[in-house]
Amino acid sequence: MGNAILAAGQPRFHRPRRQSRQMVKVLSAVLTDGLAAVEAACAEALTDGVHSAGVVLNILSRTPDALNSCKLYLPASTVARK
Repeated sequence: MGNAILAAGQPRFHRPRRQSRQMVKVLSAVLTDGLAAVEAACAEALTDGVHSAGVVLNILSRTPDALNSCKLYLPASTVARK
């Protein structure tokens, strides 16, 4: 009987940890995408009625600024010369 009570309450204990992980993912995106972009993505997600880190990160990946922020720097020795 005691185990059933613990099992019923168990998801409640894990929930804050899951929410914290999602918040860390969103806050980590500020370092790469900037605060304004993350704030706009969060606002768009909330307007659409969703509130998961995956959705916010997906919105960030679809913005035109995100495409421009990813630059590939190659060493001079790998660049083709004429």
